Amino acid sequence: MKKIDFVIKPTIHFSRWCNRGYGIYNSLKRSVAISVLPLAYNLLAVPMATFAQPDSLSISKNVDIDEVVVNATKRASTYSELTRVVSVVTREELGALSATSLQEVLERVAQVDVRQRGTQGVQADINFRGGTFDQTLILLNGVNISDPQTGHHSLDIPLNIDAISRIEILQGPGASEFGNGAFAGAINIITDPSADNNLSTQVFSGEYGLVKSNVSSTFGSRKLRVFATASYDRSDGYAKNTDFDISNFFVHSVYKLKKGDILAFGGYQDKEFGAQSFYTPLYPNQYEATRTLVGGLSNEVGSAYTKLKTTLYYRKHWDRFEL
Repeated sequence: MKKIDFVIKPTIHFSRWCNRGYGIYNSLKRSVAISVLPLAYNLLAVPMATFAQPDSLSISKNVDIDEVVVNATKRASTYSELTRVVSVVTREELGALSATSLQEVLERVAQVDVRQRGTQGVQADINFRGGTFDQTLILLNGVNISDPQTGHHSLDIPLNIDAISRIEILQGPGASEFGNGAFAGAINIITDPSADNNLSTQVFSGEYGLVKSNVSSTFGSRKLRVFATASYDRSDGYAKNTDFDISNFFVHSVYKLKKGDILAFGGYQDKEFGAQSFYTPLYPNQYEATRTLVGGLSNEVGSAYTKLKTTLYYRKHWDRFEL
């Protein structure tokens, strides 16, 4: 009779395994077959109604605000009005800026780029973003007074800052209606005789022989108003070859008619200054003397539907430059 031995091997249960060389499969020295029973789960989207939790505390308050009035035209009459960006610097704002020259006023306006050479408004280039100083038009009471020779002299205006009533700054393509020179923008400097007769004078002095003086007067009748001003500025210069001597004379008159006003103005400027390295540092000892003569006559008549404006103007500029 053959003896049969029965060996009962324990069943191996795994609760966790990993695919590592030091894992339990490697220590058993045997092949282990693992069967996987995939189970499919179906996710059913059941529509559910959600409800917001009501506020535990409800507060109601009535607030009265000031009335806001918005004025607008039904439509722009021209394309230039659609693309026109206008900024106005009033007489009150000019006084608050405490500026000594027109260049300093424009320099503090965000959209205007002013590159000054010298102090106290001796000379400066003015342009808008994307343009040059030759692409900015300078107007005096709506009359083009830009220098045709070079934009370096466009701000040679025979006018003191105290005589300016307001400054209109036009930026963008809408300014092109004033002419080809307003490619980047236009600046309109306006003088306006006041309704009251007055006389004022100012004198200012400082270091390095600086003297600034101005006298102005407004007079006339109800139909004819005349504004006249004269100014004189000088300095020995804060450094070598930075001295200057500037004289201005300007007259502006308005004659009131039933169907429009006749505007006439004229001015003269005599300016001499040391242009230390103004145009090139190779020859710093430069000198320049300029004279400017401007005049204009305009009349505008019409009704609410049609307007006719006639303008005559004259500008002459002398430029003496020594290199």
